Amino acid sequence: MTFFISRRIRALTPARRAGWDRLYDTEPEFRTLHRVSTAGWGVVLVAESAARLVLIYLLPASVMVGLSTAIELTAITGVVAWTVWYRRRSAGRGLEKALHKADTAPAAV
Repeated sequence: MTFFISRRIRALTPARRAGWDRLYDTEPEFRTLHRVSTAGWGVVLVAESAARLVLIYLLPASVMVGLSTAIELTAITGVVAWTVWYRRRSAGRGLEKALHKADTAPAAV
């Protein structure tokens, strides 16, 4: 999931999309980065949904109207912060350089 979203945002030309595809195909660390990120998002979103589902039955509807949004925003903010931290930590392993090459290198013909 995170690979396709990131590629759609950062790789705006066909050559850059091809570079991202090559990077995904050839760099195991790049694939791991996106798999871990996707799993992290999945865990947080499922936990957030489960928490809201439980609270729906425990709290009055008038309370849950506002609390539900607060829970969602907290979960999204937390997972975005974690994603940024994880990506920066992974950048130290040379992934950012490889990603920059994928963003700027022309596609092989």
